[in-house]
Amino acid sequence: MKELEPRFIKKDLATQLGTPTGDELFETVVELTGLPQDAVTHELSQILDNQGCSSENLTLEDLRSALVDYLESLHQEMEGNLEPDAPH
Repeated sequence: MKELEPRFIKKDLATQLGTPTGDELFETVVELTGLPQDAVTHELSQILDNQGCSSENLTLEDLRSALVDYLESLHQEMEGNLEPDAPH
Protein backbone atom coordinates (compact mmCIF):
# COMPACT_ATOMS: atom_id res chain seq x y z
CA MET A 1 0.00 0.00 0.00
CA LYS A 2 1.31 3.42 -0.95
CA GLU A 3 1.99 5.76 1.99
CA LEU A 4 0.13 9.04 2.06
CA GLU A 5 2.17 12.20 2.37
CA PRO A 6 1.03 14.26 5.39
CA ARG A 7 0.13 17.31 3.30
CA PHE A 8 -2.60 15.29 1.61
CA ILE A 9 -4.14 13.94 4.79
CA LYS A 10 -7.57 15.39 5.39
CA LYS A 11 -9.06 15.85 8.85
CA ASP A 12 -11.13 12.61 8.83
CA LEU A 13 -8.26 10.48 7.60
CA ALA A 14 -5.83 12.20 9.98
CA THR A 15 -8.14 11.35 12.87
CA GLN A 16 -8.32 7.71 11.75
CA LEU A 17 -4.53 7.55 11.54
CA GLY A 18 -4.11 9.05 15.00
CA THR A 19 -2.87 12.46 13.87
CA PRO A 20 -4.26 15.15 16.17
CA THR A 21 -6.42 17.86 14.63
CA GLY A 22 -8.37 20.85 15.88
CA ASP A 23 -7.95 21.92 19.48
CA GLU A 24 -5.99 18.75 20.26
CA LEU A 25 -3.37 19.66 17.65
CA PHE A 26 -3.28 23.27 18.86
CA GLU A 27 -2.80 22.24 22.49
CA THR A 28 -0.15 19.67 21.55
CA VAL A 29 1.88 22.27 19.66
CA VAL A 30 1.60 24.77 22.52
CA GLU A 31 2.73 22.18 25.05
CA LEU A 32 5.61 20.86 22.94
CA THR A 33 7.20 24.30 22.53
CA GLY A 34 8.31 24.18 26.17
CA LEU A 35 7.64 27.92 26.34
CA PRO A 36 5.15 29.71 28.62
CA GLN A 37 1.80 28.39 27.45
CA ASP A 38 -0.11 31.67 27.77
CA ALA A 39 2.33 33.47 25.50
CA VAL A 40 2.45 30.67 22.93
CA THR A 41 -1.34 30.31 22.93
CA HIS A 42 -1.71 34.03 22.26
CA GLU A 43 0.95 34.14 19.53
CA LEU A 44 -0.22 30.96 17.79
CA SER A 45 -3.83 32.17 17.89
CA GLN A 46 -2.77 35.41 16.18
CA ILE A 47 -0.78 33.50 13.57
CA LEU A 48 -3.79 31.32 12.77
CA ASP A 49 -6.17 34.30 12.74
CA ASN A 50 -3.93 35.98 10.16
CA GLN A 51 -4.41 32.90 7.97
CA GLY A 52 -8.15 32.74 8.53
CA CYS A 53 -7.83 29.54 10.57
CA SER A 54 -9.15 28.64 13.99
CA SER A 55 -7.91 26.11 16.51
CA GLU A 56 -11.23 24.23 16.38
CA ASN A 57 -10.73 23.16 12.75
CA LEU A 58 -6.94 23.14 12.62
CA THR A 59 -5.21 20.57 10.42
CA LEU A 60 -1.51 19.84 10.04
CA GLU A 61 -1.59 21.48 6.62
CA ASP A 62 -3.21 24.63 8.07
CA LEU A 63 -0.56 24.73 10.79
CA ARG A 64 2.30 24.22 8.34
CA SER A 65 1.02 26.92 6.01
CA ALA A 66 0.48 29.43 8.83
CA LEU A 67 3.92 28.79 10.32
CA VAL A 68 5.67 29.06 6.96
CA ASP A 69 4.06 32.47 6.41
CA TYR A 70 4.97 33.49 9.96
CA LEU A 71 8.60 32.43 9.55
CA GLU A 72 8.84 34.20 6.19
CA SER A 73 7.57 37.42 7.77
CA LEU A 74 10.09 37.09 10.62
CA HIS A 75 12.85 36.50 8.10
CA GLN A 76 11.87 39.62 6.15
CA GLU A 77 11.81 41.66 9.37
CA MET A 78 15.23 40.37 10.37
CA GLU A 79 16.71 41.08 6.94
CA GLY A 80 15.43 44.63 7.18
CA ASN A 81 17.00 45.07 10.60
CA LEU A 82 20.32 43.51 9.55
CA GLU A 83 21.02 45.84 6.64
CA PRO A 84 24.21 47.84 7.20
CA ASP A 85 23.78 51.27 8.70
CA ALA A 86 23.91 54.15 6.28
CA PRO A 87 27.15 56.16 6.43
CA HIS A 88 27.00 59.08 8.82
